[in-house]
Amino acid sequence: MSIVVFIPEQPRELARYRWAALNGSQPGPLQAGVAGVPPGADAVLVAPSNAVRLTSARLPAKNRRRLTQLAFAVEDELAADAASLHAVAGSELADGLNAVALCEREWMEQALAAVRGAGLVPVSMRVETLLPPLDVGAWVAVWNGAGGFVRTGVATGLGYDADPAGGAPLALRLAMGEAKFLPKQIVVRSIATARAPDLAAWSVALGVPVAGGALWPGLEAGWDKSIELMSGEFAPRSRLGSLPELARALRPALAIAVLIVVAQFVLTGAEWIKLKSEQRRLQTQMVSDFKAAFPGAQQVDYPALQMRRNLAGLRGASGMTDEADFLALAARAAPALAGSRIKLMKYDKERLEVDAVYPSAQALERAQRTLGANAVVSQPAGNDGGIDAHIVLTAEGA
Repeated sequence: MSIVVFIPEQPRELARYRWAALNGSQPGPLQAGVAGVPPGADAVLVAPSNAVRLTSARLPAKNRRRLTQLAFAVEDELAADAASLHAVAGSELADGLNAVALCEREWMEQALAAVRGAGLVPVSMRVETLLPPLDVGAWVAVWNGAGGFVRTGVATGLGYDADPAGGAPLALRLAMGEAKFLPKQIVVRSIATARAPDLAAWSVALGVPVAGGALWPGLEAGWDKSIELMSGEFAPRSRLGSLPELARALRPALAIAVLIVVAQFVLTGAEWIKLKSEQRRLQTQMVSDFKAAFPGAQQVDYPALQMRRNLAGLRGASGMTDEADFLALAARAAPALAGSRIKLMKYDKERLEVDAVYPSAQALERAQRTLGANAVVSQPAGNDGGIDAHIVLTAEGA
């Protein structure tokens, strides 16, 4: 869920916060305080007009938005120390200058801390002064009963306080005196709880027509997003936090993970070395036993295989039957061939192959249980209705 949160001029005054749910760019009704704010929601923040100064400056043609120490580019216009300000560049204006927004770093820090403390995730911060849409050649002033703000251009405007005598605010009169081009009119939009000012007195004092406009709800669809205050050092964090913070948080877990990997590597390496040594010892022992049994052997590369072959040769020479002989393999196959019709029997290189036809699936299953399922492979049914099977037997198994 996304919401818009209006920050008061004093960020620590949580009771003065206002917020509204966002459905796309369409805001819902404004609600007071932060007690009812949905925790964990993405929050688009709105900085009050009195906390942000809008000005303009001629900036380098390249990397304007990445310009470091931007506040120093407009230092001559500032009444505060440029080092204490956070400045961001906006869009390029018609006169070749760039819009610049400035606010106190301390104010930004307090505002973001308050929002995060309420369980929200700040993702953007815009300027309240630029929220009301403009008519061509006109200014629009928002009135809250004690003052408000006026938008004088695409990226210009200022906050103002009410005149004690009920006339036009001093800040508006000064803005009219400094304007390069006077507006054709000023539209005043009051909030629902404020009584409209004396527009006739304002018209006389400002020298231009001042007319009443629609009530100001605080936010309207299609609101301006040209200046982003959450940039540079205040750029939005991910929900996992900034990379340095994430690295610090994960450092203990990463250290433990590294220790586990190192320990596993050492133990696995030690076990491998132990098994390799045992393999070499057994190989040496088998070679020694083979040479003791067959002193005439010239070369012993595979002692286990050579031992089996030599023993088979000795049994054959003495008239004993070897497991790989035809008779031994045929004797193994005989119980499984009972009741079947033998089509072909072939013996070659200690391997017996038999093609047989079984009268039923039950007979084939008995043969498979006798010799093993891997030794008896069924074939498609023959023309006589029997089940063809191919049997393969060796001394080592199927």
